[in-house]
Amino acid sequence: MVKLLLLAKIKCIAVDSKGTVFVGQYGSSGCIAKILPQGVVSNFVGDFNDPKEGSNPNGRGNTARFMKIQALAFDEYDNLIVGETTRIRKVSPEGNVITIAGSKTADWKDGLGTKAMFKNIGGLCVDSKGNILVSDQFCIRKMTMQYSNQ
Repeated sequence: MVKLLLLAKIKCIAVDSKGTVFVGQYGSSGCIAKILPQGVVSNFVGDFNDPKEGSNPNGRGNTARFMKIQALAFDEYDNLIVGETTRIRKVSPEGNVITIAGSKTADWKDGLGTKAMFKNIGGLCVDSKGNILVSDQFCIRKMTMQYSNQ
């Protein structure tokens, strides 16, 4: 059975190990909706209508802020990896959001964590070793596993 879901400006989707669907969308700001296998839809993280990113965009649930969400993928711990235009975020299964690479500045630069820079993330995936592969405008970049499940 196909159910009609009313979500706006959908950019990407990913499914966790339990069959829950996560939908990256954006309006004034970005958010990620969660769709349980039973069809229940709720906001997981971010706020669709609040454009304020603030000085600390990390947070829990709807206190976190996102730039334009471009890509979603899951790691082996069911952490949601989020590719925004110029940064990579990790969202725990409980909804805690942290920035693991990149910043608000668009450029190409290799580096550790927020010292790395991305120009225009278009997609991402996580390989069997936990490395994150990122399509960044005209190239594919590899982020080696540098974070834990915490």
